Amino acid sequence: MARAFEQQLTGPVRITLSVPPHPPDEAAVATSRRAQALLGELAALSPEITLETAAAAPLADLVDDAPVVITLAGKTRGGVHFAGTPAGYEVPILVNAILDVSRGETGLSSGTVKVLEELRNPVSVRMLVSASCSTCAADARLALQLAIVSPHVDAWVLDAAQVPRLARRIGGKALPAALINDICWVPGAQAELALLARVLFAGT
Repeated sequence: MARAFEQQLTGPVRITLSVPPHPPDEAAVATSRRAQALLGELAALSPEITLETAAAAPLADLVDDAPVVITLAGKTRGGVHFAGTPAGYEVPILVNAILDVSRGETGLSSGTVKVLEELRNPVSVRMLVSASCSTCAADARLALQLAIVSPHVDAWVLDAAQVPRLARRIGGKALPAALINDICWVPGAQAELALLARVLFAGT
């Protein structure tokens, strides 16, 4: 991983870890500590990565039970966030997001980039994933790349086990699952054009 950061990081990335000032229980404290340890290890791999810890209240709305929130800043136009401490298959999603944010470039097609320029209204894309879901990474990265390209997109990768209220709302629907503007659920893996169509509908 250190070599990947050395070779592929092309700009600074600031990681902000937000935790509630008064964690509700020991589980939340443990989750916060795991997040600090993971992010500290990643930040130590490159001088391009800085880590900040902020005391912040939990998010309002459907993910207000998230124990931690991670935000990446760099060459990104929109919002790039994680709710919950990444684990298992979610860790590569975070690593790739750091690389993408440092470059400000994505694997999105030129057609997708052009369509995103048509957005006029804010769009929230929340991608619900699981640490044990080996097929969630592509959809999660896609959501984050939309935000890297467009200032109108606020993208979230959420660990289903760490946002139980949101997970209960979708019941037994397959992961990954995208929630667009807190209204439209899109269960299951999505191709680039399919997710783009939903985002475009919500933002124009």
